[in-house]
Amino acid sequence: MMYVINDLDTDSLKHLLRNAFLSSTLAAVAAGIVAEISAEFLGYAAPFEVAVGIYLVMIFFLIWQWKENYGDREAKVSTSFVAAIEVIRTDTRVLLVGLITSLFEATIYIYSLEWTPALEDAKLWTISDSLPLGFMFSSFMAFNMMGAFLFKALARRFDIHTYLPMVMLVAAVALSIPVIIPNVSIIFI
Repeated sequence: MMYVINDLDTDSLKHLLRNAFLSSTLAAVAAGIVAEISAEFLGYAAPFEVAVGIYLVMIFFLIWQWKENYGDREAKVSTSFVAAIEVIRTDTRVLLVGLITSLFEATIYIYSLEWTPALEDAKLWTISDSLPLGFMFSSFMAFNMMGAFLFKALARRFDIHTYLPMVMLVAAVALSIPVIIPNVSIIFI
């Protein structure tokens, strides 16, 4: 079945979303590298100062280039909200995708908040130098991108249901490692 959303067919939408994911991941890798280098030479507040400069440049770029999509100005918010609730109520697939996405994102945010303290705590047991957190973040983002490409390759060859439980088990074990083995090298791997 071919869906068309805002004049984009399914294939164009997939291409657009893939490019958006690739761009944001590459930007995250670059941000980690810039953060680490700026922190090394200018101190720990430098990545935030660099971010302010980047935001100012982006504000001017957006003002200059952004064309707002206002959607259907005649549609009432309450009507759209009721229609969305009806879709969630009647199509359990939409509900499940929303719940899975929310739980996955919650896990990622918890991980993002806690990985630095976990590594710092483990570092106390192994090394005394400061950790290259920016480079480590860039590595995580690069592995994130590689995982997405690996998933796509596996999805072409196998039914997702055959290997997804194993992926979830490996992820659960990986997330429990900082609790079980407080070693910075093992945690990073």
